[in-house]
Amino acid sequence: MKPSGKNPGLKGNFHSDELVENLLEKIVDVPKFQRLLDHFQRITAASFTIVDLRDKVLVQAGGQDICTRFHERHPQTRSHCLESHDFLIRNVREGEYLEYRCGNQLWEVVTPIIVSEKPVGYFFLGQFFYEDEIPDISCFQQQADHFGFDRNAYLDALNRVPRWSREKVRWIMEFFVQLISMITHLSHTNLQRAAEIRTLRRTEETLEENLRKHRNLVENLTDWVWELSRDGEFSFVGPQVRDLLGYQPEELIGKNLFDLMPEPERARARSSFQQIWKKKLPFGCLESTVLHKDGHRVVLEASGTPFFNQKNHFSGYLGVSRDITDSQQAEERLRRREATLKAILKASPIGIGVVRDQVFRWASDFFLQSMGYAAEEFNGQSTRILYENDEEYERAGRLLQQEICQKGFGAVETRFRKKDGGLIDIYFSGASIDPNNPSAAICVAAMDITERKRYEQKMEHKATHDALTDLPNRLLLVDRINQSVFYAARSRRNVAILLLDLDRFKRINDTMGHSAGDLLLKTISHRLSASVRSCDTVARFGGDEFVIVLAEVAGLEDIGMVTRKILRNLTQPVTIQDQDLEINTSIGISIFPQDGHEPEDLVQKADLAMYQAKQSGGNTFRYFSPEMTVKAQEMLTVEAGLREALRKGEFLLHYQPKVDIRSGRISGCEALVRWQHPQRGLLAPVFFIPVAEETGLILPLGAWVLQEALRQAMAWQQEEVPHCQISVNVSARQFREPGFVRQLGDLLQQTGADPGMISLELTESVILQDFPGALKILAQFRELGISLQLDDFGTGF
Repeated sequence: MKPSGKNPGLKGNFHSDELVENLLEKIVDVPKFQRLLDHFQRITAASFTIVDLRDKVLVQAGGQDICTRFHERHPQTRSHCLESHDFLIRNVREGEYLEYRCGNQLWEVVTPIIVSEKPVGYFFLGQFFYEDEIPDISCFQQQADHFGFDRNAYLDALNRVPRWSREKVRWIMEFFVQLISMITHLSHTNLQRAAEIRTLRRTEETLEENLRKHRNLVENLTDWVWELSRDGEFSFVGPQVRDLLGYQPEELIGKNLFDLMPEPERARARSSFQQIWKKKLPFGCLESTVLHKDGHRVVLEASGTPFFNQKNHFSGYLGVSRDITDSQQAEERLRRREATLKAILKASPIGIGVVRDQVFRWASDFFLQSMGYAAEEFNGQSTRILYENDEEYERAGRLLQQEICQKGFGAVETRFRKKDGGLIDIYFSGASIDPNNPSAAICVAAMDITERKRYEQKMEHKATHDALTDLPNRLLLVDRINQSVFYAARSRRNVAILLLDLDRFKRINDTMGHSAGDLLLKTISHRLSASVRSCDTVARFGGDEFVIVLAEVAGLEDIGMVTRKILRNLTQPVTIQDQDLEINTSIGISIFPQDGHEPEDLVQKADLAMYQAKQSGGNTFRYFSPEMTVKAQEMLTVEAGLREALRKGEFLLHYQPKVDIRSGRISGCEALVRWQHPQRGLLAPVFFIPVAEETGLILPLGAWVLQEALRQAMAWQQEEVPHCQISVNVSARQFREPGFVRQLGDLLQQTGADPGMISLELTESVILQDFPGALKILAQFRELGISLQLDDFGTGF
């Protein structure tokens, strides 16, 4: 540490920086202290300076930093001061001096100023040589050269440094230590008082600031701040009471808290609060109902803390209250909703659950009961527990997750396995709980649709099966034909379509009743099903018609073998109502792929072949041939022409005379219908009568023939033509038509013809099909006076 030297020319002067001067002005009587220093200087002829050293500088800085700081403040001392790094600190104690020494016996005497155990500065008493020490001049010359000083001027300055005896130095230091001790003690006392004053001022300012903050806080709080005295009366009321209860704060001062409550609430609240009041404990979330100034109820939630005086005596409670009317009403609504939800879950026939990360976290009682599980063994289980196999688990989960991720809601129909192993059909739906992560957590609902599925299957079965025979109907037949065609095309094989019609089934139905006919149809269906393979299809096409689909057959040989088997099984007698009935069947056959690919086309061609089998006498089968289509087209053309001919009146009657062989005279005539076709000329009945019979056009054609024959009979009657009775053929369909007799009577009345002029020709088959009914109709003809003739008798026709 380098010496903080003092210019000898400034001897007797007192120097201090601004910080130390300010400090001394506060802790020391400066004039008195100045007089002491002047007196000390006169006695010692010493030069001294107060050096400012802050705590931080003293503790952290080295000696050179201290000297540098001093010379920056006192630049006039630099010219004659030694700057060296060879100084050693001997000791630093309160009230003692700090002594520095260098190798050439130049001494500095410095003593610290200690205030409140902290050094705040130093007194520099001066530089000196002891009287018995000889300075090392060569060292000082080297220092002068080192610092760039003039040697002579530097040595002259050193020569002016006083020489003190050791006794004088000791006496100076003892005197000065006592003086500094006295100053330190006085300064410490004054500092303490000043500190107390400053502390009081700061405390007062803090209290005022805290009071201001407290006032601002109270005024800006939304909660009502209050203070209750130990008697339970309001001693302070925050301004929030205006908005909360409609009172001015001064209106409630001195009033009891319970005076604001309605009578039923008052006793309960007083009892609860008295327990708290006795224990003098803090309380919170204490609910009570008070009356607003205008009379309506307000629910308050109060929290309070007891406060005590300086003698620790209980003084009352300081607290806040807030209006929780809305929140309580909201909580009440929430409780009602929760209760309603619980009731819905209990009453609902739908299982509800919460699934998170494919694991059941919660399930309703109904869900657990329907699956047969307890809550502790179900919650926490993977959803896999409900599925019958892994494939269905993955399928249903994948479909459900896809819909939930796309729409937030999804549903899938699947099957669940209950705890006891039973399977039930389930409508399983789910909705996302967290929209930001739809697949993480979902609420699921499971509805048992087993009965609905059974009903749907039953309805589907009814929609696709015949109600009487339980065979597939036309709707399902089309699907079966399509499937058979698909597989046959892939295996390069054939599909045979057999269309069966029961010969003379209507006669059995009419004579024995519909119940007998139904029983016969059931028996036929069983025999047909027993005649084919399990992969084949037997369907009821309608009425007494059946269709058989032979899937993937090799060729005509296999088809013929199956068809002959069917005919054999059906020709076996059927016992109904104690009568053995023999059933004859006509079968038409079409084959895929040669006869077509579409179900409707194949069935139509089988129908054409069946018609040919009937025309061949029945109880046989025929394969479809292209000629059948040509003939069918001709029939359609004839049918269309017949309708047009009836509309345009293109028919006419030819009368074939009947001659008595013995006399050779004409005894009557037979009316024969002809069609005067505009392109093909005159057509005989054989060309169009079969088509008219099949299509039902025989009824309007037969009515026209009867009307025209009666008109002609009336004309011959007026011309008095003898023996002109006209015979008219009546078809079986006309004969069985309801109202045919009445129609004939109306024609006789309209034309005025003599009934004896008309004779009706019937075939034996018309009468034999329904003999009792035919007898009734024949008796009605007799009443009209119309004679009858039996046509084709004995031919078996």
